[in-house]
Amino acid sequence: MPAARGFTATVRLAARPQAVTLDGAPVTNAVWDASAGTLTAALPACGAKPRVLVCE
Repeated sequence: MPAARGFTATVRLAARPQAVTLDGAPVTNAVWDASAGTLTAALPACGAKPRVLVCE
């Protein structure tokens, strides 16, 4: 297993978020799918460090 790897997060939400951040930094690659009610964002590799994705 690689020491660090990227992930794609898909989150089901009731409405489109006004802002999306990862570890406090704005996420610019997030894609909202209104028909499915999902937000998908690519998360860069981080190694063993935990990440915090916030959808507001």
